Parts: sequence; structure tokens; C-alpha cells
Amino acid sequence: MENIKIHEGGEGRSLGLRTYHGQKLKNNGIRAEVSVDYPTREGETVTYSWWFLIDKDFPSDAPENRWWLFGSWHDQPNRDRGETWDGFPSHSPPIAIGYGFLNGVDQLALTYGSPDSTTVGLVPFKRGVWHKVTVRIVWSRGAKGRAELRLDDSPKAVVSASGPNMHNDFQHYLKVGMYRHREIQGDNWIYLRDIAIKKTGVK
Repeated sequence: MENIKIHEGGEGRSLGLRTYHGQKLKNNGIRAEVSVDYPTREGETVTYSWWFLIDKDFPSDAPENRWWLFGSWHDQPNRDRGETWDGFPSHSPPIAIGYGFLNGVDQLALTYGSPDSTTVGLVPFKRGVWHKVTVRIVWSRGAKGRAELRLDDSPKAVVSASGPNMHNDFQHYLKVGMYRHREIQGDNWIYLRDIAIKKTGVK
């Protein structure tokens, strides 16, 4: 397949995902992602983590830096009430990890909030190096909601945000990989390994 491959490297096997200009559109962008629909309920605290790597020749979208996601959490119909995707409203993800090349540095960006999300912080990272992303989320439609982003072995959150982070009361699912603006020109691969999700508490 042209958008996916198994990569063998010094850290073992990883999953390679590719996006490229001219790729078939889906939801007005181009994407190559893994979806994980982990069961959660409002009020639970869940920790998500994975490792990612981009090569040293990874083409960015500087200076335009149009929207580009490496990870995001999405709402979905509440199956407990018999809801389906038919007629389900389309929303931007209430929590997402974006990518950009700013001031000569690759950056992750945490965006957060429901019903409208905003960028709350940037985290620099290096190409050609495996990085571990850890996101601890307290799921809530109210003020108790929170997300904390850690990179690698940081003992504390490098970026955090609080407030509503659910569009509805059903579990929000994770997408990891790349989803980007349709006009970005580059041909890009991202590599992923060791995706892990666990509940770490209830508030």
C-alpha cells in the first residue's frame, strides 16, 4: 500500500504512515492515521502515550504553516442511546496535537477546548529522534476538564489546559498519524510505535 509500511530500525519495528500532495481527500484534507476507540466515560482520567519520529528531510509547510495534525481526539455518536453517524454534526477535535515549523524549529502545538479549540502552547522537538508523547486527559463537558502534555521524560507537563473538552457525553476516540491541509505540497512519512492507553483515575 502506498500510505503505510512496516519500518525496521534501531528501536525495532514501527508503523510508517505517509501523506502526499494530490492524495485522495477525506473530510477536506489528506490523512494517514490509526484510530483507537478506547472506552471512557465523562469524569474519568485517561493517559494516552505513543512514540513518533520524523526523518531529517521531512518537508514542512513553512512559512505558511497551514493546519497539520499529528494526533487528535474526536467526538462520535452515543451508541448507548442508539445514535448513528447519519446526521451527526461535524466538529473540530476538542483536543489535538498539531505540527508546525516556526522560527527554524519543529514544534508540536496543543489545541484545546469545546465547543471551540485554541492553541494553548508549543513544544519544540528534534527530527531523526524518537520522541514519546504523553497526554493525560480528565474528560469533562465542564470546568473539571483538563489535558496535560509531556514530551519524553519530562517530570511535569510542558503544556496544559483546562475547561470543557467533550462535545458530547460519549467517549471520544483517538487518531494518531497525520491529517493536514489539502494544499500542503510535501511528501511526508511519520513513524509510530508503542501506542498505549490506560485509565489512571476518576474525578
